Amino acid sequence: MSSAVGQRLRGSREKKGISIEEAAAFTKIQHTTLEAIEAGRIGQTLAPTYARIFVKKYADYLGLDGDAIAKEYGLTPEAAPAVSVETAPVPEKVPAAVTGWQWLLPGVIALIGLIAMGTIGRAVLGRMSRPVTAPVGIQRDGAPASAPAANASNKPLLVKPGRELQLTITAVSDVWMRVKSDGRVLFQNVLKKGAKESWTARDEFEIWTGNASGMRVTLNGRDLGAPGRGVIKNLKVTRRGVELP
Repeated sequence: MSSAVGQRLRGSREKKGISIEEAAAFTKIQHTTLEAIEAGRIGQTLAPTYARIFVKKYADYLGLDGDAIAKEYGLTPEAAPAVSVETAPVPEKVPAAVTGWQWLLPGVIALIGLIAMGTIGRAVLGRMSRPVTAPVGIQRDGAPASAPAANASNKPLLVKPGRELQLTITAVSDVWMRVKSDGRVLFQNVLKKGAKESWTARDEFEIWTGNASGMRVTLNGRDLGAPGRGVIKNLKVTRRGVELP
């Protein structure tokens, strides 16, 4: 089963025109590990937990369902082994009873731990209570700028209604991507460094990329910069600019 799934992964990579070295560079997984995955023998070289992580990440990079592929590969999440009282290590010597102020030490340590946990809990709750933010533009360094999601629909239009959207992507480095226009796939391949491609759409573009920092986006002549870093799925370019998922 694992060898058949590995062949599917290799076939998907080759169909997209991606070399094993390019896949390794984008996923940060060593090419020898990717070769083991495609050969169906990753379980022989890595522990199941790590093998599953790499198989899922590689499948996601190729545009497949990482969880489903890992399951077909025979790799499922493993629960941490329980430690029973019978198997727990027992000290050879029991320490002598503490005297004087030493009996306070465990309580002091526990108190410090509770204070730290309370501080962390308040910080987490404070972060959870903040409004969710959504990108509304691109900074000069290529990182997405954010604003409250409620204001995402209020972004100013970069392209007036009725006008055709014209998208141009320039590859700053080799970048694999899939571009859809109004639900139709227009491009799915590696765009080599220095190359440029342009497309048109009525309402929006949808982009899946393995290296967001390796591209620059131009919409109707307006340079929007790089849409971010790393792998990004369901990145959209609309009349309001770049909208990250």
